[in-house]
Amino acid sequence: DNLLYNSREMLTTSDVYDKKTKKYYSEYIGLDGEIKQARPELTLTMTDYILFLEHYDVSEFEILGGCYFHAEVGLFDDYIEKYKKIKTTTKGAKRELAKLFLNNLYGKMASNTNSSFKVAYLREDNSVGFYTVPEHKKKPVYIPVGSAITSYARNFTIRAAQSNYYGVNKKGFIYADTDSIHCDITADKIKCVKIHDTNFCCWKCEGEWDKGIFVRPKTYIEHITNADKPYYNIKCAGMPDRCKRLFELSMTQSYSEEDFTNDYVKDFITTKRDLTDFKIGLCIYGKLIPHRIKGGIVLQETTFEMR
Repeated sequence: DNLLYNSREMLTTSDVYDKKTKKYYSEYIGLDGEIKQARPELTLTMTDYILFLEHYDVSEFEILGGCYFHAEVGLFDDYIEKYKKIKTTTKGAKRELAKLFLNNLYGKMASNTNSSFKVAYLREDNSVGFYTVPEHKKKPVYIPVGSAITSYARNFTIRAAQSNYYGVNKKGFIYADTDSIHCDITADKIKCVKIHDTNFCCWKCEGEWDKGIFVRPKTYIEHITNADKPYYNIKCAGMPDRCKRLFELSMTQSYSEEDFTNDYVKDFITTKRDLTDFKIGLCIYGKLIPHRIKGGIVLQETTFEMR
């Protein structure tokens, strides 16, 4: 959460990168005009701290302070076992409810104290607007539990990723999300990961792919091969399903005249594209955005741009 660094990139130095000069600097000028050292102050849990020291060569390192919490083994065992049984033995609504109860163990413990809300009002054009009322009346439950759970989750994913990473331009680990890793090797070759559809501390093999492109977090395409009919699995935060389909049609060229809903769509899907066109700056017509007017909301069609 430091604006000097990109949290979505693997950092190799704590020096600050200047886009204009394309160089790294050990000092920077703060908002107050003072020259400051590029020595970030981190607040880490025990689990994150151990992982941090394993992954980085640290110099000029100093522990400023800390605190500790009493631990208890098995505190939530009965709770977890109850909903684990429901989640692994049922389907549909019961399974989803059990999943919510399991997730909410962390969510409730780490509740945000921000209880701000919005109040509606009429604008001059008689459309509905909203203003925020700041409020912080919610009480936190027990943040250390929430911190510990998220630390263990990061540790689980990062160690699994590292166990299957063999270097730049080598087959193995490619990309990770909060609860998954993506590798360009077959499932039987993945190390230090237990694969099972329902068991805890295991991952489900959701698909095998032969080619793909990974642009940024939650923005990638994989060509899934272990399905009855191979297909492109397109993920892009904020991109509507309609836009994803249009992009897939432009890659596969498997469209019909029924897909030509307007001239723009026709021009887009008849233009042959490949995976390399899935990048920053891609524009696809077909995104619907709500626009408030007198009497309600209308959906206006506009262009989705990958930024």
